[in-house]
Amino acid sequence: MGKTATACLRIVGSMGKRTEQARQKWSRAWGWAWKPAEGLPRPRIAYALAGVLVVAALGWMLGPGAGWVLVHLDGVRADQLNAKDLAAATDAVRGRLLAIATGVIALVAVYYTARNADTARRTADTALRTFQLSEQGHVTRAEAFSCRKTE
Repeated sequence: MGKTATACLRIVGSMGKRTEQARQKWSRAWGWAWKPAEGLPRPRIAYALAGVLVVAALGWMLGPGAGWVLVHLDGVRADQLNAKDLAAATDAVRGRLLAIATGVIALVAVYYTARNADTARRTADTALRTFQLSEQGHVTRAEAFSCRKTE
């Protein structure tokens, strides 16, 4: 292996170490928020069920539930509004719900992207370590072979 490849390997290795140090620092500070309680599995089924319930509630609120949200959560008396004002008010409720849903979808997308980047980083670190171990084995075999020839 040439000097350039060795230098590149050193640079990539040091970047991996810095990334690992940053991940460990983050894990010490915020890891408690993502770890399940002792003896409990990760609550993926609960997350999926919560997601289904949120989507169902959002669908209901965008449809017939918009009037309910308007009356019960916003405190508007629907019987005192004319048809044009009632339509505008339910439109405003639907707009707020869509804005909230868009924000939640953006948060999920950011989380997914971060997890994907973390997985890619770990895969790259594993590949680098495998390469380093493989290279170390080749050097050892070459040295052993050269020693046998000279003796």
